[in-house]
Amino acid sequence: MTHSSATVNETSPLAQTLQSRALLLGTVAGMRSQLPLALLGLAARRGGFARDSTGALSWLRDPRAQAALGLSAVGELLGDKLPQTPSRLFAPALLGRLVIGAVAGVALYAEAGESPLEGAAFGAFGAALGSFGGYYARLGLSKATETSDLRWAVLEDGLVLGLGVLALQDKLLD
Repeated sequence: MTHSSATVNETSPLAQTLQSRALLLGTVAGMRSQLPLALLGLAARRGGFARDSTGALSWLRDPRAQAALGLSAVGELLGDKLPQTPSRLFAPALLGRLVIGAVAGVALYAEAGESPLEGAAFGAFGAALGSFGGYYARLGLSKATETSDLRWAVLEDGLVLGLGVLALQDKLLD
């Protein structure tokens, strides 16, 4: 077992520690709640995550779970653009984002043989940062530039996908 601050990725300074990876994946959950688990499922499909897991992470290798996670992420990317979609800061939505961020952090830490509680804390904290930071950044940019929120939402999609890939690059891009 390695200590959780050990280097896990040599290619990107932002994704070198388990803490930063959980924080990044949690941030993704705060901005697009369905994406972290879909990315973990994709990493499992590619053999870079939960490869030998027989426990709680093994479900991520199930093709049906991977398909459901992928469809859920695509649905959220589309649904986020609809005017009737509630704010990510609406209490039930925010709670869901915090839980998903925590689950993503737990998954990363469990696979590394580290403390799930620490993973949950970093993931949930990242989700809070992503939820509030993403909401206020998009709102502020829309107002400051007098540009449609839709344009910023699409830009946010790209940013979030990039952050998720950064957090899991050694598991997705091998």
